[in-house]
Amino acid sequence: MCLPELLCVVLALQANMFMSRNILANIKRIDRILKLCWESPHLVYFATESLKRYKSRKNSETYKNYFNINKTYRDIFLKKKDDITKAETSLSRLCEYFLRS
Repeated sequence: MCLPELLCVVLALQANMFMSRNILANIKRIDRILKLCWESPHLVYFATESLKRYKSRKNSETYKNYFNINKTYRDIFLKKKDDITKAETSLSRLCEYFLRS
């Protein structure tokens, strides 16, 4: 794990653990994560999950893009998760087939 990914993990944990009244602190953390680790959908999705606590009409209108990022990265994350699960299942079947003989 490289340093930017480690920093992204820490920022994502902070975004989900520390609840403040102001949404801007989490928005800044999410921006930093998007700049450093945009290619890691699991980190971005984990960080944007913290926005659910700030869901209100005003925040939804003001920070609409961030709520959309959450939906987009959620779909990407779930697709990758399904692909990994299918690959593990296929690999275990293949191992069973060859190791039985």
